[in-house]
Amino acid sequence: MNSRDLLVVGSGISGLSAAIKAKELGSNVVVATKSILTKNNSVMAQGGINIALGNVESDSVEAHIADTLNSAKGLADENMVQKLCSNGIQSAEFLEQIAVPFSRLNGAKTPLKSIAQRKLGGASAKRACYAQDYTGLKILHSLLDTAIAKEIPLLQNMQLLELLKNSSGEICGGLFLNISSGELEPIYAKRTLIATGGFGALYSKHTNSANTTGDGIAAILRAGGVLSDLEFVQFHPTTLKGRNILISESARGEGGLLLNSDNERFIDELGTRDKVAMAIFQQLQSGKSVYLDMRHIGKEKLQHFSIFWTEFYGIV
Repeated sequence: MNSRDLLVVGSGISGLSAAIKAKELGSNVVVATKSILTKNNSVMAQGGINIALGNVESDSVEAHIADTLNSAKGLADENMVQKLCSNGIQSAEFLEQIAVPFSRLNGAKTPLKSIAQRKLGGASAKRACYAQDYTGLKILHSLLDTAIAKEIPLLQNMQLLELLKNSSGEICGGLFLNISSGELEPIYAKRTLIATGGFGALYSKHTNSANTTGDGIAAILRAGGVLSDLEFVQFHPTTLKGRNILISESARGEGGLLLNSDNERFIDELGTRDKVAMAIFQQLQSGKSVYLDMRHIGKEKLQHFSIFWTEFYGIV
């Protein structure tokens, strides 16, 4: 039985980052993913990732922690929040190392200080590092280039069915359906990392990749694993009516206004997503429509949203 050191299930930003780090530490790694390598929720992330670099205006890790805890309404694990925010600069350095093509500021003294930042919902400063409006896709492309250069096997069209256990009851890999061949294929490993994301695509209205159906979560449950916080499902506030097309939060971050059918603003556009989503829902429940008004932001800024204006060409 040929066994790897590490099996990573999922080819998004988390899975590929873990696979690359493990490979750098000397592990024999394989990555398996349900569809093609770029069909996942990482690609759907457009607006940016929050890291307290302070490149555009004053910011700090402490402010990032405070904003996160405030947004969580006291329900977050404070130790985990502190770890996440404190490791932000280290993450930015890694992304620079693998040549993520972030949007850039002129005149910066170091590459890290040249990363452009914008303000997104719930933040007290311009904190989101972005690559135009393709942030997730650009990060994923750089991770894939790095994984390929490090000769990490990347197996596509492999759907996880169940986790395998050895005679001692320890997880020793996974059983996969090879969607291309229709065959069942086991992959054995000393350690297995599930990085398959959530289950947002199970809802009728969502902005997730169609593959986000909770396969990894279900496999963990069937294997007797412990899960937590499954009730915390976040719904992105802005999509096009009648379709599951995401309108990036960065559209509001750059000045887009939410108006009801009476041409009234009804919410701080950069409030936390739960507040903005609830405010939109309340407007719809009252019989009104909701619009995103970007007419005033100008052609130059609008061109920064290439996904936006190609998706909605003829509408905006």
